[in-house]
Amino acid sequence: MDFVETHIRRMMPSGIPLEALGVLGFQVIANASTIFDSRKGKGWIRSFEPADGENVPDSPEAVPAENNSNLPEGILEESPDHSQAKKAKRKSGAKTPAPKASLLSKLADSGLIENRRNGRMRFVHLAFSGSLAGEVMNTASAGIILNQEPWSGRTLAMNSFAAKGNATEMVAALLEQKDEMLGRNTLLAGRFLRDASSQAPWRMKVMAALVELIKGDKPIALRMQAVASITLSEDPAGALLFRQLMQLSDKDLRRMAILASGAIRDVKAADQIISLIGDYNPQVRHSACLALVAMGTPQSLEAVARALTRGDEDLRRAAAEALANNRVEGQIALQEGSSSKDILLRRAVVYGLARLDEKWVTDILEKIQVEDEQWVVRNAAVEVLESRSKPSPRVPRKMSPPHEAPWLIEFAGRYGVGIAPGAPTTDLLLRALKSDKEEEHLAALGYLKYMPSENILSGMYQVFFSTEDAILKEYIYHVLWEFALGGVKIPSPVQYGLG
Repeated sequence: MDFVETHIRRMMPSGIPLEALGVLGFQVIANASTIFDSRKGKGWIRSFEPADGENVPDSPEAVPAENNSNLPEGILEESPDHSQAKKAKRKSGAKTPAPKASLLSKLADSGLIENRRNGRMRFVHLAFSGSLAGEVMNTASAGIILNQEPWSGRTLAMNSFAAKGNATEMVAALLEQKDEMLGRNTLLAGRFLRDASSQAPWRMKVMAALVELIKGDKPIALRMQAVASITLSEDPAGALLFRQLMQLSDKDLRRMAILASGAIRDVKAADQIISLIGDYNPQVRHSACLALVAMGTPQSLEAVARALTRGDEDLRRAAAEALANNRVEGQIALQEGSSSKDILLRRAVVYGLARLDEKWVTDILEKIQVEDEQWVVRNAAVEVLESRSKPSPRVPRKMSPPHEAPWLIEFAGRYGVGIAPGAPTTDLLLRALKSDKEEEHLAALGYLKYMPSENILSGMYQVFFSTEDAILKEYIYHVLWEFALGGVKIPSPVQYGLG
């Protein structure tokens, strides 16, 4: 936020009060429209115009729409009377005073605002209007923004106000708005912590709401966002919280706390995390390796190096993959480990090197696939090199129509149902969502996420609250999250008699 404010002050024309920009930014956010009519914009900040320049037509917006609607932007058509008056002044020798530029024109010249077609304007970036809005907001105007549907301008303005003003009432109202499935209001309040004053009276209330979300039974992807909010806040209470969570029996809480401690480089937690390298849960062990490498202290790197040389096969691979994140000691260790006599170490190093896209890495892997004595090591190198020549599995691919999907045809056949081209498949996909086979219910979600409707939402809610499959719940959460990003209203589970 400081960088944005510094840029705005650097770009601001002299003589324009920051409050005028704040009013303009607030009106943009309050109207939920990034592009605004220049005449409206001039009206919003008219009170800041110099008294002797209010009636001077200095830009296209001062001319009636019917006179300049067909003209190129910035060209004014003079009336005959106006033209004759100018000629008379020239003949009499009188000097015509230069028209004074309006505030909007000056802002457009500065580069903070740009002209669009048909007399419309916009801030060159939404971050500017959102940051400026916080300069003039108060409790009443914050309520206007709070009642909007979620969008990025709303988020920016509320965050700016929380950093600059008394946002106690706004935060309290935000936390009272329930969003059982996605927790967006709590997460939004959590983002305020990063820029807000450490003395803000509402901080502890937000921290308590985030902790409640973290300790709840929501999907990991949702709870981890709450962890990230505390991590980014750099609040000293966060480090203490994460050290406490690492002592709990819940493996998910331990994993999240370990990653968070690594992200903030809490060296006081190093001994705790080192002890968790031997945890019974593989994900906890993997997280411990990542966190220790992120800390980058000699003690933490030495602990991961021991895991690489002495751990079981799974732990060695986790250690190697974590060491790839350290561009100095970690990558040197992998390079040296590629020629070790230890078979398990060499194989783990291959998977660690796989995370690096460097020429020297490719040379080592090509050498291993040809020259290594052990076939398990050679096969690992071949696997990694082949994966590099294939398209990334994370790149979205166009899905085949449901009636051409082999898995759905087979699934329908078990129930004696046929699938005709173009025929509705919603009911069949919802039935597949309830399948005991993981590949079937996940494949069904791949189609259902493109079908936001009341029927689909109801079906997904029913499965979400009835299944004990944590992975399926995570996928359903992601689909609901994508729905919300697309503007779909996510209802309360109470609407379906759930929750």
